[in-house]
Amino acid sequence: MRETSHVRRTAGPKMVPRARGAVAYPVNALAMTPADWREHYGGQWDALVRARAVHDPHGILGRGHGMVP
Repeated sequence: MRETSHVRRTAGPKMVPRARGAVAYPVNALAMTPADWREHYGGQWDALVRARAVHDPHGILGRGHGMVP
């Protein structure tokens, strides 16, 4: 994903709540990287990856959000 001025402006505001343990509703205006998604799901990340492999083997669901497990 090409970084835009919007991405740069929104990256800072998401870090303060995240540092305090907050998570974001996945479909929002804050750009998230695959590493952000992994942190968001924490200990459930591996289960999510396995579930997606079974139930969404072609990666159709949730495209465009930068998750890509």
